[in-house]
Amino acid sequence: MKWWIAICLFTQLNAQAQEFVLVEKVGTIKRTRWAAGDKLTFKLRGNDTLFIDDILAVNDTAILFSNRAVPYRSIRQVARRKSSHLYPLFRTAGFIFGTGFIGLDVFNRITNRDRPIVAPAAVRISATSVGAASLLYLLEPRWYRMGKKWNIRYLDARPIVPNR
Repeated sequence: MKWWIAICLFTQLNAQAQEFVLVEKVGTIKRTRWAAGDKLTFKLRGNDTLFIDDILAVNDTAILFSNRAVPYRSIRQVARRKSSHLYPLFRTAGFIFGTGFIGLDVFNRITNRDRPIVAPAAVRISATSVGAASLLYLLEPRWYRMGKKWNIRYLDARPIVPNR
């Protein structure tokens, strides 16, 4: 039974070992990593163009994408996408609904000569919508600027097998 557990453990170790692109904050334990097959969003030094591409392979000097190899030293910024494309849509819709609802309610009350002009229920609905849309900003991509605070490097997590 013990040998069966040992075989399962070693098989699992080999299945999870791979190479990573590691972005780390200098002097802390904050790290983010990307492996082959992940989508990377980045900007190059001397260029303000945003590149979004899938990582095909990683080595100690460069990241290989579908149509180019990018050296680590030429990457200026890297973004970690935390959200799907629906969050910006919901954020914009929440701001439009919140401000539009209070504006339309005030306009309706002025037209109908109702008092008070600003209804407390309309303020609560509007504030809730704008507040929820503001919280969606937390799901925006996080940009890491390479330099004094952040470094990008290669991490090889493959096990070292001695030569026989």
